[in-house]
Amino acid sequence: MKIIKVTTLVIKTDPNTLDRLMDDYSDSGYVNTCGGDIIIDLTYIEDDPDQFDHFSEITSLSKGDVEGASYVCLYA
Repeated sequence: MKIIKVTTLVIKTDPNTLDRLMDDYSDSGYVNTCGGDIIIDLTYIEDDPDQFDHFSEITSLSKGDVEGASYVCLYA
């Protein structure tokens, strides 16, 4: 059995930020949405500099903020 440890950042944000994330990422293959929450797999975001810049612009999170995390869950 292989065990993988993952870390998820859970962040309360404002509704406008959450709506923008839902609009921009809900159709991608690396996001799960549940009601008013969005969970983003950071592997895909961090591997693409343009995607990370866009994500950072929306959330104001830097590479240092998400370093070591596998996922980020945002809710309003």
